[in-house]
Amino acid sequence: MVGGTYPHDPIGEKARIRAMQNIFELVEQYKRTFRCLQDTDLSRLRFLYAENVVFRDRYREIRGLVALEDYFASMGVDLSEVRFEFTDQLIGERSAYLKWRLHYRTGAASADLVSLSGVSHLQFGERIEFQENYYDLAEHDTRALPWLNSLSRWFGRKPSRKTSAMHP
Repeated sequence: MVGGTYPHDPIGEKARIRAMQNIFELVEQYKRTFRCLQDTDLSRLRFLYAENVVFRDRYREIRGLVALEDYFASMGVDLSEVRFEFTDQLIGERSAYLKWRLHYRTGAASADLVSLSGVSHLQFGERIEFQENYYDLAEHDTRALPWLNSLSRWFGRKPSRKTSAMHP
């Protein structure tokens, strides 16, 4: 440290800028790929994900690019439409958070469009090395099943005095 400041490191700064540009490019490529997933050639995932990628959500952990390609291929089997709408992002030096809405139709193209909100956390090396998806299936389930929504509102009500008196 010289005079209260760090010495200028143009080589390190250029490498950091190149790394950030690579991350921005990967994020844009990721968003293009998932905007309309059923039209995507899944072999192109190798340009996004590292061979040893770890993919995780609340129900599964998938290790390796081949297993991830198989997972995405199986997702589209029963869906007539699947696409992501990206609504926000936060990009750092080695990671990014992408907020999204997943829209999909099951079975026939005339089926209702179902939506689910979530966030993907991505960590980068040369490609995506780690992805964890966070989403709220309770939101999905209650929208898909109106009677469950009514039931959950009923359970969320404050107890009446009569009920409270019976259960101290």
